[in-house]
Amino acid sequence: MLRECPAKLDKKEAERTMNGLVGECDSVPGGTASFQATLLPGGRIEISAPDGSDRGTVPICVVKHALKHKLLLAKPCTLAVQIEEKSVRAAP
Repeated sequence: MLRECPAKLDKKEAERTMNGLVGECDSVPGGTASFQATLLPGGRIEISAPDGSDRGTVPICVVKHALKHKLLLAKPCTLAVQIEEKSVRAAP
């Protein structure tokens, strides 16, 4: 969910960026995780608690790769991120 982002944001690229951020999260301690990701001008991604503070828990699967994006931004763009662990049955 976009919180504070420029109107001309490439939403498809932002979605790809967030999917890349959480794509390796096969399991999440406690079943869910919520945090916010702020895409900064210059390509860096800053992670914080949902309220914007530095207190919270982020799964290691999110931070084990480079926190970078490829969007061209003049101002920071903040996105709310929610991860839920789901069970999938394997086909027999």
